[in-house]
Amino acid sequence: MDKQHLDTLFKKYSEGKCSRKERELVEKFLDSAAAQNKSVIPISSTKEQLLFKNIKEATTTKANNTKHNTNKARFAVKIAAALIILIGAGTIINLLFTNNYTTVITANTQRKTIQLEDGSEIILNSGSSLAYHNNFSTHRKIKLSGEAFFKVAKDPEHPFQIVTDSVTTTVLGTSFNIHAYEGFPIKVSVRTGKVMVQTPETFNSPNFLLPNQSIAFQNIGETKVNLAENFTDTAGWLNNTIIFNQTSLDEVAVTLEKWYNVKITFENPQISKLKINAKFKDEALETVLESITYLENLTYEYLNEHTIIIKE
Repeated sequence: MDKQHLDTLFKKYSEGKCSRKERELVEKFLDSAAAQNKSVIPISSTKEQLLFKNIKEATTTKANNTKHNTNKARFAVKIAAALIILIGAGTIINLLFTNNYTTVITANTQRKTIQLEDGSEIILNSGSSLAYHNNFSTHRKIKLSGEAFFKVAKDPEHPFQIVTDSVTTTVLGTSFNIHAYEGFPIKVSVRTGKVMVQTPETFNSPNFLLPNQSIAFQNIGETKVNLAENFTDTAGWLNNTIIFNQTSLDEVAVTLEKWYNVKITFENPQISKLKINAKFKDEALETVLESITYLENLTYEYLNEHTIIIKE
C-alpha cells in the first residue's frame, strides 16, 4: 500500500466513510504497526493534525452511539495505542514526511542519535523535535525545538545552519549544544570549533563563539549574555548529568518532566520563580526532589503515580 492510498483510507476511516473491506485493511495496518513495534508511521502534516484531533475528540468527549462516532473513536484509540507502544518502547517516531523534509520527534525519557547523509551526527534530547531536508548534503539546514548536540561534518561550500525560534546558528564543522525548549532561554554552547549565532537584530553584527563559550538569549532582542564556561557544565545531559546553574524551579520542573516522564506543579506560582544550583548524576527522582525541596525549605507530594506538587 503506497502512502497516497494510505492517506486516503485514513481520511475515509476517520470520517466513518470506509467500506467494510477498507476498514478492515486500515485496522490491519494499524494492528500490524503496533505489533511489530515499527518506528516510522508515514503520514502527511495535514494527516498528522487530523489524527491527533481525532484522538483528542475520542478521549475528551463522550461518543454517541452512531456508526460515525464509533468508527472515529476506534480509529483514535488504535492510533493512540500504536503511538503509546512506540513511545514506551523507547523508539523514535518520524511523524511528518513532506516532499522535502523529515521531522524527528522524541518523547519524554527518550534520546536518539541521528546520522545525516553528509556525515554529521545529532543527539536529540528528550521532549524535542527537529526537521531536516531530505537532500541534506546540499541543503544543510535544520529546524530545532528542544535540545540537541551537533557534531558537524566539514563542508565549506555548504554551511550548516540550525534555526531555533529567532536564533540562527551557522557552522562549517564543529561540535556544540543548543538548548531551545519552548518558553525558556535559548542557549548555544560550543565544545570544539567556531560557530556564528545571529538574531534578526544582530544579523549584521553576529556573535562568534569559540570552545567553552556560550551565549544565552533570555528574550530575543532584549537580553543576551556571553559566558566562558566549561562545556561539560552546559551539556551535562550527554553524560546523564542534570546541572542547574541559577535555574528557576519552573525550568527545573520542565527538565525533570522530560527526564522522568512525570508532571510537576506548584502550589504557589511564586515557588516556580525560585532559583537553585545543583548537580545530579544518575539519581532517582525521589533523591532529586528531596534535594531540591530541602534547598528551598519546600516539600513535595505525589498526587498520583505521575503527578507531583511542590509546596511551601
